Amino acid sequence: GWLIMGCGSSTYRVRTDPGEEAKIKALETQIQAEQRKNADLEGQWRAEVQSEQCTHADVERQLRAQIQDEQRKRADMERQLQAQIQAQQRKNADMEMQVQAQIQAVHRKDADMERQLQTQIQAEQHNADMKGQLQAEHRKHADM
Repeated sequence: GWLIMGCGSSTYRVRTDPGEEAKIKALETQIQAEQRKNADLEGQWRAEVQSEQCTHADVERQLRAQIQDEQRKRADMERQLQAQIQAQQRKNADMEMQVQAQIQAVHRKDADMERQLQTQIQAEQHNADMKGQLQAEHRKHADM
């Protein structure tokens, strides 16, 4: 038999014996089977790569969404904390005003009590003076 080898203008015929021709045809069949198997594997590989790329993109989208969600939560928490701080500062200012008012009231009360005590002391001194004058007058009358 003859075996035609090559491609296009550079083909040539080679004489083969019948046993070799069967081996060559078996090899060609095996080569074609390997080529189909390689094409199938390449198709599977491309599908897996594409799937991985899709999965990677999905994971990236999910992570970005989680990051944005966390950033929103953080901003909300910061706003809440700022509001709590401001509320506490207002409470502290109110308490400070109340304490100052109470201190002023105590000072006024102390001043009032001081005036009352001074008035009582003066009244006691006046009473003592009057008592002394009365006693002096009594002695004067008694001496007479």
